[in-house]
This record gives sequence, structure tokens and C-alpha cells, in this order.
Amino acid sequence: MRLGLTVLSFPGQKAALNDAQLMQVDVTDFAWVYLSAAAITLVLFALNKKKMGMNSLLQIIKSCFLRTFNYQGREGRTSYFIFLLFQLAWFCSYLQWFTGPLHEIGLIALLLFILPVFSCGVRRINDAGYSSGVIVLLVVAPYLLFPFLLFPRSREKN
Repeated sequence: MRLGLTVLSFPGQKAALNDAQLMQVDVTDFAWVYLSAAAITLVLFALNKKKMGMNSLLQIIKSCFLRTFNYQGREGRTSYFIFLLFQLAWFCSYLQWFTGPLHEIGLIALLLFILPVFSCGVRRINDAGYSSGVIVLLVVAPYLLFPFLLFPRSREKN
């Protein structure tokens, strides 16, 4: 996937590049970095105090996919984080290997990525004890909400 970045300079400012020169940045190179970080984190997660094996990781991922259209209930921090990392690795590999020559993203593949992450995030919001109005943040700015979803669950029952 190529992303065009426009570089502008102000009049009188000496710029190394001409005005409005177009630079090309290859985004797929960054995808490999994210994919590697996600894979390393998943392996480290498997070696944590809980002694989670590969079977537990696969059960968590399968459970989150099966509950794609279930917005009730709760999702723990560990399963939310593991599923989010799995989806990140899956989407980066999709961008790397399965996109067409113009790097278009199919609607079905995008829905397979977004819907499970959204439902898992809603269940995590329920578990953390935040109000249901916070779900709007999950749609508008999911990266602002991400650190808060890794906090421990609320003590009171919601």
C-alpha cells in the first residue's frame, strides 16, 4: 500500500524539497514491524504467570469470534488484549499478502476485522464499568480508549 504525503514549504523558507513535491512511503514495511511486535507479545503473553499454552490462546480467539454479534456480558483484560493483538497481526498479514495490485481492501474482509473487535471492545467496556456512552469513543477514536480498556475491572457489578 502506498501512501502519498505532500510536503509544502512557505515562501522564503529554504526547503530541501520543491514545493508540493510528492513523496511515497511504503506502508507495508510498517506492517511487518507491527506483525512482528504482535507475534512477540503473544509469545510473551503465553509465558506469563498464568502458564497459558497455545490451546488457551486459540480458545480465547475462537470465543471472541463466536461472540461477534453478542454485545452483552463481559470480556476480561487478557482475552481482550490477546484478541486485539491477533486481529492486528491478521490485518497486517492481510494487507501484506492478500490485497490486489492496487492494495484495495475488500468490504467483507474489513467487516471480518472490525465487527469482532468492536463487539469485544463493547464487552470490555461493560467489564471495566464504564458507562455505555463510552461506546461512542470506541467508534470515533478507538485509540484514545485503548489504554483505559486495559485497566482492571470495576469492583461493583454493572
